[in-house]
Amino acid sequence: MNAQPKCPKCGKKMEEGCTLGRAEFPAYAYVTVWTSGVPKRGKNGLVDIDGKNVIETRTFRCSWCGYLESYAIKPN
Repeated sequence: MNAQPKCPKCGKKMEEGCTLGRAEFPAYAYVTVWTSGVPKRGKNGLVDIDGKNVIETRTFRCSWCGYLESYAIKPN
């Protein structure tokens, strides 16, 4: 993802960012991640990712129409 992506909806430039999720405390957030397979919930109701390959996502936002597009990009 070295090139500046263009929006597939309107063709304008997209800016890089990330999609955040909120933690228990409002001042904290976490970057969303991608993992393969169907999500399985543990006894606590949370998704169990034990032993799975987890990749942070990067999200691009169109500066014109607001369209979002996310990618799971492995770090170099």
